[in-house]
Amino acid sequence: MNKKTVRILIGACAVCAAGFTLGYSLKTAFNEKAIAAEEYNRTEIKKERFADIFPTDIYTYNGSAGRYAFIKKNNLTKSANGKEAYRRSDDTLSIMKKVLDCKYDIEVVEFSEGCVMYDEYKDGYPTGAFAGFVYDENGVMIEAHFTEGSIYDFDEDAMIAYEEAYSIGTEALYKKYGENTELYVTSDDCTYEVMYRPDLKMMCYCIENVNGYMHGKDGSFDGEVVFILFVSVDGTYAEVASTLCY
Repeated sequence: MNKKTVRILIGACAVCAAGFTLGYSLKTAFNEKAIAAEEYNRTEIKKERFADIFPTDIYTYNGSAGRYAFIKKNNLTKSANGKEAYRRSDDTLSIMKKVLDCKYDIEVVEFSEGCVMYDEYKDGYPTGAFAGFVYDENGVMIEAHFTEGSIYDFDEDAMIAYEEAYSIGTEALYKKYGENTELYVTSDDCTYEVMYRPDLKMMCYCIENVNGYMHGKDGSFDGEVVFILFVSVDGTYAEVASTLCY
């Protein structure tokens, strides 16, 4: 093979490589634009779908990945046609059912002056569907937040027992806070519930009132601490929080 032929082949390869790089870049850019366009279309569809509940001239809409929120604009109380179109605090339950198309049991998980939160449950287990509402002293809804449900076919047989979850959680506790941490309680002394963690997209045991004492060394904290254990119901994940805020 002479030098001229070699140069031609190298040039052809370079052209092919450049073409591939350009093609890949264009394909990536096209895919990103397509994904963005699809997300925009979904957002617009949902905005139109919810317009009769949250009029767009009264509420702004934000949403992505199964979560969305409606925020009241400034001090507006009337829509463009002059009618009072804002939502009221006594509409919360019906709004959640309409927005999330809930078909199962809904329970209040928090209620206070100016705020109410709901979770959806199927067969006693949370589906992940959530709605939270904030309203002012006049009962005018100023914020509404929603998360779509994701677990509707929960396999109870795949759950580990609570005692096993407690053991996994305490192992994670000792690993995080040190083997010299002393616990005042056993699994029988603690309270727990099965809850959905939207940040993890997992069903977890939430084990509370895990009281103990950290024997600090080398300047670390020394004193009583309350821990909370989060253990996935299949036992593959564990996380520990505490009154130490770390």
